[in-house]
Amino acid sequence: MSSYSHGVSGTALLGDTIGANLDRAVARWPEREALVDVPSGRRWTYARFAADVEELAYALLASGGRQG
Repeated sequence: MSSYSHGVSGTALLGDTIGANLDRAVARWPEREALVDVPSGRRWTYARFAADVEELAYALLASGGRQG
């Protein structure tokens, strides 16, 4: 079951998931920087970040985690 809550605001909430939003950003800007870790100097493009997210998700599933 999903939850949808909206407080007092004129701005509508997005009707999609974080994953769908990330997929859309990857399709639009695959080589644009998505994340920068200033202390270490590491940088992720949207494409690299999405690949790392997917790798982590598979690792969680393989270790007994459940989707959702």
